[in-house]
Amino acid sequence: MSDGWWYIDGSRQAGPRSLVELKGDLASLPNPDEILVWRDGLPEWTKASLVPELVVPQPLPSTIDGRKKRRRFAWSLRPSRRALFTACVLGVALVGSVGVWLDMQRTPIKVMPVQSPVPAQAPAGAVQPAPTGIGQLSPERERALQPKNSFTECNNCPEMVVVPAGAFMMGSLDNEQGRFSDESPQHRVTIAEPFAVSRFAVTFEEWDACVADGGCNGYKPEDNAWGRGRRPVINVSWDDTKTYLAWLSRKTGKPYRLLSEAEFEYAARAGGKLSYPWGDEIGSQNANCNGCGTHLDYKQTSPVGSFDANAFGLHDMAGNVWEWVEDCYQGNYTGVPTNGSEWTADDCTDRVVRGGSWNSNPRYLRSASRYWSATVERDGAVGFRVGRTLTP
Repeated sequence: MSDGWWYIDGSRQAGPRSLVELKGDLASLPNPDEILVWRDGLPEWTKASLVPELVVPQPLPSTIDGRKKRRRFAWSLRPSRRALFTACVLGVALVGSVGVWLDMQRTPIKVMPVQSPVPAQAPAGAVQPAPTGIGQLSPERERALQPKNSFTECNNCPEMVVVPAGAFMMGSLDNEQGRFSDESPQHRVTIAEPFAVSRFAVTFEEWDACVADGGCNGYKPEDNAWGRGRRPVINVSWDDTKTYLAWLSRKTGKPYRLLSEAEFEYAARAGGKLSYPWGDEIGSQNANCNGCGTHLDYKQTSPVGSFDANAFGLHDMAGNVWEWVEDCYQGNYTGVPTNGSEWTADDCTDRVVRGGSWNSNPRYLRSASRYWSATVERDGAVGFRVGRTLTP
């Protein structure tokens, strides 16, 4: 992760940058000392020349040159006339300097007050970037978040990405190849406020941190001998996900939750209108599924982030593992909410899963595809990711 440095060059705001990257950028600019910089921990935008980390130390004098001069001086043991003349001049100068010094001792010295540097003013419209470190966000910093900004609110907790507000057509048309009837009728959904989505599905590493901290009812799911760490957690039921969300919300003091089905499809499409986040064909090397053209096809999960992110910066929204969402499963979209909220019912034993998995055929990875499972069922192809409501 970068150090989170930002800078403003004229009207252009750039970042985040690591300290090394920032120094390289400044070196290429005509007036680097006048550039305004900021990172988490600085109270405001500041001139680069006033930031200790960016001050370039002056090189020390060459000791090689000093040795050469001493060596040449040692060779000449008899002083020349020029040397004697120089010594006389230096002697007169020394006597004069002593006189000036003695005079200064008799005259009080007036000390001028040191002026504090005036804080640099950022150009109008410049946005102070959100912090890139780990820790809870203040309401002010949370409101300053921009789309695709990321944050992590505790150690071994999911990295969250801000998804912008917007609208999209949910479901599929009758002529979409591979569609199912429960994707109808296609309808417009409006997401009125930005929200946060975990960049990856929740991993074994993150789940195990919950268990180690006394959460998740102490349940340690099997990894099917594929490994834990950064692989997505599997063999967790919808009911199990609620224990993780309760722990994460309690640890951060923030409202973590499952995504609604509409939020999931909106985040998966990332502004696109095609069958998959990357196009209308499954292609090759785009995801992990049964027929995705990778060495893992129909074998096992892959570590999260093994494939490119979509336009919102989210990974594995198609393939690898099915992901639980909040909604009850209904056989079609008749009567569904159009504001992006979850669709629930009093008697809801089946919940929706989205995205397809490592053992799914490509048609199940389409952005409109839906499936379901009982809330108590644990499966080696099902995991989840988390969402978070942001301070308006």
